Amino acid sequence: MKYSLYPGCAGEATAKEAWLATRSVLGFLGMDVSENNAYSCCGAGIVDEEDPDFELTLNARNFALAEKEKRDIVVICNTCLLTMLKAALNRAFKDGEVSDDTAWRRVKPFEKVGANRELFLTDQQVRRLLDHTSGAFHDLVKVGILTGARYGELITAKVADFDPHEGTLKLSGKTGNRTVYLSDHTVKVLKQITADKLPKAYLMARDDGDPWGPSHQFRPMREAVKAARLPAETIYYSLRHYHVSKALKAGMPAQVVAENTGTSVRMLEKHYGKFMKSDRRAMMNGVELA
Repeated sequence: MKYSLYPGCAGEATAKEAWLATRSVLGFLGMDVSENNAYSCCGAGIVDEEDPDFELTLNARNFALAEKEKRDIVVICNTCLLTMLKAALNRAFKDGEVSDDTAWRRVKPFEKVGANRELFLTDQQVRRLLDHTSGAFHDLVKVGILTGARYGELITAKVADFDPHEGTLKLSGKTGNRTVYLSDHTVKVLKQITADKLPKAYLMARDDGDPWGPSHQFRPMREAVKAARLPAETIYYSLRHYHVSKALKAGMPAQVVAENTGTSVRMLEKHYGKFMKSDRRAMMNGVELA
């Protein structure tokens, strides 16, 4: 049997260790496995909630890519697996190939999958983290904090994507291409990082000048987290949570935060609702009523 590995967003970012372990185990077992870089996000969460038909299209494309290779798909993420399976079944139901969709509509994700973010770093914790990083990794952490961008988005960005005059940064990730609007401080930091670099060079590079790889952040992040005495579950993605929560608490409109960080208002309400509610109360306290 031939298989095609589907990493999903988790395998490429938040659970890279599971992805690496799966590849190693399958290789050890001598299985015929290939990797296809053309796969797209399964659409769980943002796409599913905003446009279910587009989610069907995304997964139809993923299935078609595997079918073209004449391989079965191996999925490591339970959310991706459920989403892709439901997409296929929903399509069959929509096309009239099955008469009832009750069986899979009743299937729910595993407990706490997609639950509200529980780990939010404090300002003091973030400062400690920065104090325990150095060199290129320090820059990578700092830019992650200042932009809220995903690791994979930052390591693939080029110097030409940064416009210091407009104060913007063009990124490409799981939700497509977007323009990130930067604070003056962030522009200053990126100017320092990109000084003397050619436009085609990577925006963020390692100390030896080589580009960051998909899993290169894990070891330095783990060491910095330990040295800074942060919660063990702190990962690079935690910087994104910190950025979003701070932006919302500062009163930045949810739509602007969503567009800047490549997500949706619905996802912000789902994962950061407690901050948005406090902002709304603060706004109401400022309204003078008779």
